[in-house]
Amino acid sequence: TLAEHRGQWVVVNFWATWCTPCLKEIPDLNAFDKARNDVDIIGLAYEEIERDDMEAFLKQHPIDYPIAVLDVYNPPADFDTPRGLPMTHLIAPDGKARNRADGSVEVLAIGAPDALDALGQWLWQGPPNADVEHVAREDLDEIPVSPGFHTA
Repeated sequence: TLAEHRGQWVVVNFWATWCTPCLKEIPDLNAFDKARNDVDIIGLAYEEIERDDMEAFLKQHPIDYPIAVLDVYNPPADFDTPRGLPMTHLIAPDGKARNRADGSVEVLAIGAPDALDALGQWLWQGPPNADVEHVAREDLDEIPVSPGFHTA
């Protein structure tokens, strides 16, 4: 669950295999995940997809951080239902949501000398010229996420 990440900053990224902007940001999220020990990234696939199909997708598009496939008919109540993808939340160490970006965080790398710096900037300040909602929600502990791929 997300509660297992308490005490860490967590980036929760809603995405789908058919979403072109989602696919473009995966390499940046992979790189950010490898470069930062103080931030965990969790991918939540928001689509109807069979396990075999997801495993085949992951062979062609490796994702280095933990992911889970969500039930689109019963999404986690702690997050807004995505109106579009990707949608990314920043969860603070106290378990409360701090930022939300609707749209790709990959676009931050355009014109930035270092995509990791741009993504890091978003974590604490919000992305430049992006639709960001600053939120302070209560506990988000019930999201079922564990290392590796599984369905929720």
